Amino acid sequence: MARDATPQQIADYLTTGYYHDTGGTQYFFSPEDGDPIRVDLSGLSAGGKKLARWAMDAWEGAVDVNFKEVSRGAELTFGDNRSGANVAASFGTDGVITSAHINISNGWVEEYGSTIDSYAFRTYLHEIGHVLGMGHPGDYNTSADFDRHAEFGNDSWQMSVMSYFGQDENPHLDATRAVNVGLMEADLLAVRGIYGESRNTPTEGDTVWGVNSNMDNYLGEMFRAMEPRDTSVFRNYAFTLLIEDAGGHDKVDFSYDGRTQTVNLAPGSISDVMGQIDNILIAEDTVIEDYASGNGSDVIHGNGADNAIWANGGEDRLVGKGGDDMLRGGKGADTLLGGSGRDRLYGDEFDDLLKGGGANDRLYGGKGNDTLLGQAGHDRMRGGDAHDKIVGGGGRDKLWGQNGSDTLKGGGGNDRLFGGTGADTLHGGGGRDLLEGGDQVDLLIGGGGKDRLYGGIAGDELHGGGRGDRLYGGDSGDVLHGDRGFDQLFGEDGHDQLFGGSGRDRLDGGTGNDKMTGGSGADVFVYNGGNDRITDFEAGNDRLEFDTAAIGYGDLTLDDLTGMARATDEGLVFRFETGVRLVLEGEADIASLANDLAIV
Repeated sequence: MARDATPQQIADYLTTGYYHDTGGTQYFFSPEDGDPIRVDLSGLSAGGKKLARWAMDAWEGAVDVNFKEVSRGAELTFGDNRSGANVAASFGTDGVITSAHINISNGWVEEYGSTIDSYAFRTYLHEIGHVLGMGHPGDYNTSADFDRHAEFGNDSWQMSVMSYFGQDENPHLDATRAVNVGLMEADLLAVRGIYGESRNTPTEGDTVWGVNSNMDNYLGEMFRAMEPRDTSVFRNYAFTLLIEDAGGHDKVDFSYDGRTQTVNLAPGSISDVMGQIDNILIAEDTVIEDYASGNGSDVIHGNGADNAIWANGGEDRLVGKGGDDMLRGGKGADTLLGGSGRDRLYGDEFDDLLKGGGANDRLYGGKGNDTLLGQAGHDRMRGGDAHDKIVGGGGRDKLWGQNGSDTLKGGGGNDRLFGGTGADTLHGGGGRDLLEGGDQVDLLIGGGGKDRLYGGIAGDELHGGGRGDRLYGGDSGDVLHGDRGFDQLFGEDGHDQLFGGSGRDRLDGGTGNDKMTGGSGADVFVYNGGNDRITDFEAGNDRLEFDTAAIGYGDLTLDDLTGMARATDEGLVFRFETGVRLVLEGEADIASLANDLAIV
């Protein structure tokens, strides 16, 4: 049974094991003289010449060899007048080639095509590999059957251009049959062991792989032929490609492809694009920073670098992993997962799910009904235009609902929540939080910490929660609940209702006709004018403060105040010359009230 092998083990077999098993001699052009290999293409058709030049370009970009076209004195000649595809070479006892001839029949080109994604191009790559010193990754030649001839369980075009086995011929693979449009990992390891790495790689610097490519080689020509389509270069056949990059900030762009893509940017990973399975590989030593997919429903995983990932249309799933990433979902209902770095996530259109991860993230929901989860870290999250749910997590988070009727939850840290223009619900959570309602009728709930709540423009409902909170109603008729703890409630403008709760609370109705209920505990009520009512005043326990400047009596004394009080059926009533009054319900009479009044 064939055994799996590492790429290096297969590379060693290509350059030594094959010749040992077949009894042949390895031959190759001298790697030491540094001169280009002189090549004569005059024996080829126009299509064959094009394929040969692309194939030589592929080898030159990967290993330290150079080819030079000449009309006479060639060391390597090409022809197409015999059937099949084969190599004939003359070489010395050291294996160094003195002359070689590669024949690939013109009928081969006519049958399989003359584009970079054709089987004919793969054949040119394969035959040039022979004259550069490689055999096959198994003891076979001319023809082969996987069950009888495979030396390695992972022998296929996915591992080496020198393999005889398409991906569908290897029973251990679940990959699409796809021709090579470049060299694979075992090929690079094998030939670099002879010649070394290329000194003229086309991938130095910031490289774009795919459409909009900036590569100045045959692959750049192929990528640019994808969109708009140039069928003389690329016919959209199934192809496999190893992405090996020499450094820089690099991008892979398959944004024109509307089929579903499953992509992993991790070094050594394998991905599905162009409607194929397991056809794009990333070399072990290659870091790709950016990726752009098309309009399919894609799954894209980043790596440890700072990734920028654009998904465009479709219902996509983007995972940033490590690094400070930027994830952009596009037009579908997307799921964006930031990972461990300081990430920026953009839902864009439709109903998206965004999760920040482990660091200080920025989440932007966009136009749909989105769910934003900050997770760990000090996050900033903005909902966008529709009805969003935003949850902060354990850090010091800032949440903005923006437009729409949103639900905001701060989590465990000291958070700041801003509802925005819709009818919002804000939950502060466990820390010392700041909540601001916004333009419409909002519900604000402080939570377990010492919170500050601001209602905003419309008639809002505010709940302080568990500790000493400060609640501010805002411009309209608001309802404020201090709940537990020693709370301070300020109705501000409008006709408000204030409920202190169980602690020693301070209730200040503000302007307007307000209703105040202190609850259990020794409470302080502040009267600022208007027709106010205190429902549970307890003499000897509660305190009543008059803001005389606010009610138009700057020089009013305590004796004056007690003189204004009258006992009625509805309670103790203070009437003022301005036409307003204050009603005290509960256990209060004029005699017992004197010690409970104060002027501020």
